[in-house]
Amino acid sequence: MRLFLAGRFRDRAELRRYANQLELLDHIVLSSWLLEPDEDGRVDIRRDLQKASRDLGEVLLADALILDSREPTRRGGRCVEAGAAWAMHTPVYVVGTPRNLYESSLARRTFTDWETLIRTFSADTWGPSREWRTESVS
Repeated sequence: MRLFLAGRFRDRAELRRYANQLELLDHIVLSSWLLEPDEDGRVDIRRDLQKASRDLGEVLLADALILDSREPTRRGGRCVEAGAAWAMHTPVYVVGTPRNLYESSLARRTFTDWETLIRTFSADTWGPSREWRTESVS
């Protein structure tokens, strides 16, 4: 399954580790923002617009979006990405505490932690037709 991971920019090193685990389970992680270097603090509208367009393009290519909602954010990019996924009827899975009405009511499923999500996304729950099974996994 093609996945987009949405989360806080400062958590990208940790999210890369989860992305690697998902890739070991034969998922494809499209979140190229996870590979970006630290920001220099300068505002560059052209660069920022290119990054936003790239990220939204990857969201549109994804079969599912995983929203890391464990910690609050002031920037809001992950909320825009989740909104784009919902607008395209792409399943959104939330890791952590839902932070708003959309996360609590529209999420396909909420996970308390990444370890539980990764166990659920393991090969055992991946159907032979390459379609995601929606039944609950303990």
